[in-house]
Amino acid sequence: MAERPIKIRSRTPADAAWVRERFIEEWHGEFLVLEGRRVYADEIAALVAHDGRGTRLGMLGFRPRGDAVEIVTLLAVERGQGVGTLLVEEIARYARAQGAARLIVSTTNDNLDALRFYQRRGFALARLHPGVMASVRAEKPGLPETGEYDIPLRDVLELERAL
Repeated sequence: MAERPIKIRSRTPADAAWVRERFIEEWHGEFLVLEGRRVYADEIAALVAHDGRGTRLGMLGFRPRGDAVEIVTLLAVERGQGVGTLLVEEIARYARAQGAARLIVSTTNDNLDALRFYQRRGFALARLHPGVMASVRAEKPGLPETGEYDIPLRDVLELERAL
């Protein structure tokens, strides 16, 4: 049996509970801390990848930021299936259509998999925000001190891709 193609659509009200659950599982709560402000799952515009039969395969949350579109969340339910790449390319198309000059994404210093993923998709390191995770941890006390690969979770790295 042939695989069904992955489809991408804007998030709908029917996705709210699923998105909120992903936030809690992946990002330690119902909100992110962006530029020192809490941004809740329900406030973030998102694209949802699905199989056409109701099974959600991933999501990409985004927001406008100056002359750019910022990717604030990216999740593939199963890694290595191309879902993340399709979501990134779809947001690039959307950003171009909105007149954005670039895509921006931030990740923590321990997230080597994300750094690899984004750089392989045309993003380059642009800025370092040292020590930011201390203030984020003040808003989200459940965040661990140590992240992936036993790396101390301290800094945020910002990457960008020209459109």
